[in-house]
Amino acid sequence: MIDADSSKYQATTSALGPDTFVPDSGDGSTSAGAEFSTTDNLLLASQPIVDTGSGAARAYELLVRMRRTDGSIAMPGEFLPGAEEAGLTPTIDSWVVSQAIVHLGSSTAQEADWRFNVNLSATTIESPDFVGRIEQILSQCNVSASRLCFEVTESRIFFDLPQATEALQRLRDLGAYIALDDFGTGFNSLERLRACPVDYLKIDGVFVRGMLAHRTDMIIVRSLVDLAHALDLKVVAEYVEDEATAEALKSMGVDLLQGYALGRPVDISELH
Repeated sequence: MIDADSSKYQATTSALGPDTFVPDSGDGSTSAGAEFSTTDNLLLASQPIVDTGSGAARAYELLVRMRRTDGSIAMPGEFLPGAEEAGLTPTIDSWVVSQAIVHLGSSTAQEADWRFNVNLSATTIESPDFVGRIEQILSQCNVSASRLCFEVTESRIFFDLPQATEALQRLRDLGAYIALDDFGTGFNSLERLRACPVDYLKIDGVFVRGMLAHRTDMIIVRSLVDLAHALDLKVVAEYVEDEATAEALKSMGVDLLQGYALGRPVDISELH
């Protein structure tokens, strides 16, 4: 957890919205997301995104975890789908954003040259006042929006592309960066890439993990890198799990790498 001044934290969380929800199915049953009832149970890990030229971490993606009532740790796939079904992902997203900005405003992180990558759900992006609340908390913590990169997946902006595009453009106007995550698996990838105001393209890990063993995956990755660079976008390759894959991606001109070969997720409190 972040060691931050409590009054500052309370101000930022209230700016972004309520931090406690108790989902109720209405029939006395327990829904898939019912175990998530308050952001007090959430934890943040961070995984480095490394520059292929310098080898330095240019960003850290924030990865949310949940502490169960028995003390064990639940991974995102174990509670986020249920939370999304219950309409609670904006609560989680808001908590992550507030934690990120408070950490960036701390004395230990102010002089750092890296940024945080934060994932946003479709329902969060569609919230009409979300961008305004981000602007408010940035001002409260004296943090530049350029220290943030918001990641959205193709599927999350599929249903209302114009509204999502407007929200993402507003975030960019503040100075934040936008990354299109899991790129390459959607049916309308190229349409969304053309329409959305993005700065980074994150190649879906399903292609990266198999590229050394499958020629087709290698061709797809190389084509996506060339396409992104032709559009003046930076390319991030995810799920880089060994040095051989890292070297192959570097030879293709990939700008940034993320995966176990570069660093495993660590608690956000370990970042300085």
